[in-house]
Amino acid sequence: MEETITGVFDHPPSQEYVAKFTGHINTINCMIVVDDAKEAGEAFKTTYIFTGGYDHLARCFNAETGECLAVYKGHASFIFSLKIGIRMEQAKRNNETYEEPKWYLYTGSFDTTVRRWDVSTGACVCVYALEYGDVVPRLSAGIVQLVEVHKDLVYTVTPDRVLRAWNLDDGELNWEANAHTGAITGLQLREMHETETVYEVIRTPEELYTCSTDRTVRIWEPATGEPKRVLRFDTQPIYCLCVRNDGALFVGAGSSIIYCNSETGATVRSYTSRYGAVKSVFSDGE
Repeated sequence: MEETITGVFDHPPSQEYVAKFTGHINTINCMIVVDDAKEAGEAFKTTYIFTGGYDHLARCFNAETGECLAVYKGHASFIFSLKIGIRMEQAKRNNETYEEPKWYLYTGSFDTTVRRWDVSTGACVCVYALEYGDVVPRLSAGIVQLVEVHKDLVYTVTPDRVLRAWNLDDGELNWEANAHTGAITGLQLREMHETETVYEVIRTPEELYTCSTDRTVRIWEPATGEPKRVLRFDTQPIYCLCVRNDGALFVGAGSSIIYCNSETGATVRSYTSRYGAVKSVFSDGE
């Protein structure tokens, strides 16, 4: 049986900062931190900060220097969510064809579209209108609140409480799921994870996680949308989640952070903040 430990956040929000990144006008709605250690190696990696804001723009900053490296301009309204996806694509050099990783930024907006950007050049390479149905005019999925990407699919969450998966190549709807009864407030893919024991290597497959104000976390099969399990919490509404590849799950429920097992939902630790609702949570594995 897992031990439950409860703690309290006593530290008020800090007024100090280590670095300042400027350029956006008005509110920043979303942010992700990415490093290229997988491709470049730890000794040569650069850490990047990607942001999206009310000014309809996304930006890329060098985390070490604060320099703005690229501005992604094209949305007609606010950017609510963004995600980095890496695809292996063919390239030519010295008359030889080979595969290299290509970085793309995906942004979801109030203008009801998802855009795919070339990270290095800032060029928009694809606009996904997110329309479906056989009758013209086709139905629109609506405002894109959350976005995630995996392999050949991009996932969106819209105000109608529906999770949808779209084909990256043609933008057509692949599958949709509408099991949540409250607003969907978090969306994250957990990559495949391998755990070595003395006797075997245990492989945990990829899973797609959503959380909701209906106080549940739902886990889906990424390729098909098949529901796998539901974790129910006797808490305040859930506003965010973070799942690690090793199976540790963190949810922000009201003013608390709950650290639990992603298979069973059993609580390992919980922490309560005295400074309002928890709207974002992140774990670096430590």
